[in-house]
Amino acid sequence: MSPSGRARYFFLDGIAVVEVVGEESLELLIDVHTRLARDPAFVPGMPKLLDDRRVTSFIGPMDMIKIRAVMAEANRGFAGRRKIGTVSGDPMAKNFVRLYQDVANIEPDKDQIELRIFSDFDQAVAWLKDTAST
Repeated sequence: MSPSGRARYFFLDGIAVVEVVGEESLELLIDVHTRLARDPAFVPGMPKLLDDRRVTSFIGPMDMIKIRAVMAEANRGFAGRRKIGTVSGDPMAKNFVRLYQDVANIEPDKDQIELRIFSDFDQAVAWLKDTAST
């Protein structure tokens, strides 16, 4: 059975929001992140919110690294610290994100990304807006 998920992105108060519904897949996430990176409204280094509240099946940590590579390319040339927030009500999703966070912390640009996990969308937006307004 093939994955049946969908993803979209939009901009909210200077934050790039990626929303996924249903089953995540590597192809789905690469597609939405590639489209986001090509959008003229996307600014390298802008804060990003991953909205996984309606995801039913998640990709694994190795696929997360591949998605990260797509966004690293999109942010090439940005020298500052980037903030990424993830919002999910699913405890399993939070564990996957924590695993991704651990993997991110051993990468060469570990000091350039601050990743935080939230259960509440508005709290995540408030945390990211702190960066978007500066």
